[in-house]
Amino acid sequence: MDDIAPKLIENVNKDFADNLAADKNVTALSEKLAAGQARYEDAYKYAESVGNARAKAFESQISSAVLPERKMHYNIASRLMTDTLITDHEMIANYAAGVQKAYNEEAGINLKALKADINKDRIDGFVERLSYEDVFDNVSWILQEPVVTHARSVVDDTIKKNAEFQGKAGINATVIRNADSKCCKWCSDLAGDYVYPSVPREVFQRHDHCRCTVDYKGRRLSTYAVSSNNIWGMRDSHTFRDLGEQDRIEERASKASEIETRFHTQLLSPLITNLRNELIGRSVGAKFDNYDIMDLETGEMYHLAEGSKLQNKEVFAGKGSHNPYRDAWKYADKYGGNVEDWQHVKANGTLATRDGDFEAEVHWSQCEGIGKKEFFIKKWLE
Repeated sequence: MDDIAPKLIENVNKDFADNLAADKNVTALSEKLAAGQARYEDAYKYAESVGNARAKAFESQISSAVLPERKMHYNIASRLMTDTLITDHEMIANYAAGVQKAYNEEAGINLKALKADINKDRIDGFVERLSYEDVFDNVSWILQEPVVTHARSVVDDTIKKNAEFQGKAGINATVIRNADSKCCKWCSDLAGDYVYPSVPREVFQRHDHCRCTVDYKGRRLSTYAVSSNNIWGMRDSHTFRDLGEQDRIEERASKASEIETRFHTQLLSPLITNLRNELIGRSVGAKFDNYDIMDLETGEMYHLAEGSKLQNKEVFAGKGSHNPYRDAWKYADKYGGNVEDWQHVKANGTLATRDGDFEAEVHWSQCEGIGKKEFFIKKWLE
């Protein structure tokens, strides 16, 4: 079988360049950035142009007819999506960082404008979804609107990274979520201003066809002092924000909590499968059956405390949920079972440590007939 990937990538990139060259908005937006006048709304327009140019190139160059066995095999999908989406990311991230640089200069903030990191998980998601289908035409839609959504997400990631960086540096970091005129209720509920760190993560998320935007405003504080226990400037003897501003922070924190609760109730609850709690038995003589659970940050291995339970178990990806499990093929290949039967599960568990028992959110993969595999700690709850 001939390796078609190099020529396919070359053709896609050529069409992409031609599409961009024909887009007058790209030229105008680039000139605006060079003049230091671009705003984040321009970055979203630039991302839209890049995403559309890429989607058109995919549509014109890729179909089942040009693929071996009419399938987007993994080795082709991996090289194609890595090459193209990283190129798109770099273009958009550079533009967005240029916008942030102008914002910093206008506000007198002497901090470097940060570029968004490449989101490898998103790229892997494209690759796994494309290569999973036996016939490419059945999944060709993945290379259209989701590609544009991916492009716009680079701007979201840029704002998030700079807001977090500046917030930790003592800057009054305000994130503004602007709702599109035709947005859904979820997006409408997210609209508003948020002072870091009281920004729900959903503010930086978007669904396909979402044209809402996020903006950022950083402001230097006239006086401040940050203690090791008060890096966010919450009210105590070392506070660096006035009481009126602190009240606004607390108000936003309350709204953030409400939004996060509503998000999980309205959108996530129908997509997850709740499982029964699992009791971890006590050992009698021989060592009881327990799980090796790795802390990914330290590499240290822990076990569940005897007599405790895995509580609030949920399947949030794979069989039994409405969310595809992007890593299912890896576990099926490694341990066996059908790809469609693997699940990504999470639960709260009590872990035994040298300093006592502590609660943690634990994740693992499982498949009927195979069992539970590769436990890890997502986060400590205490």
